[in-house]
Amino acid sequence: MQLMAQVLVKGVVVAVLTGGACSARGQDFESPPPSAPKPLAPPKFVMPDIKDEWMDWSHYDGSHVSTRLSLVPIVDYNAFWQDGDSISQVGAQKNQWDLRTFRIMLRGTGDSATRR
Repeated sequence: MQLMAQVLVKGVVVAVLTGGACSARGQDFESPPPSAPKPLAPPKFVMPDIKDEWMDWSHYDGSHVSTRLSLVPIVDYNAFWQDGDSISQVGAQKNQWDLRTFRIMLRGTGDSATRR
């Protein structure tokens, strides 16, 4: 019992003596943040994404079910510039569009306690 009391007293003394060393008294106030840089201009794409508002017609959010329909085409355009040698080797190639893939997606959630 006496040994336990000595260990407890020594632990309290160590905690009191080292407790003051943990404070951050020597820190300076934070400097003001630098002015924010101007935002970059949005990049210009040949085929940009459509706006989210354009897809509002395709979703339903009810109290028990939510759904969202998405149509995802991936389209390529092939353009050719051929010289005489190329035409003699493979023939004249025509510029054309190509639908690589087309996906119809339907996703959503069912009834759960969080939707009520």
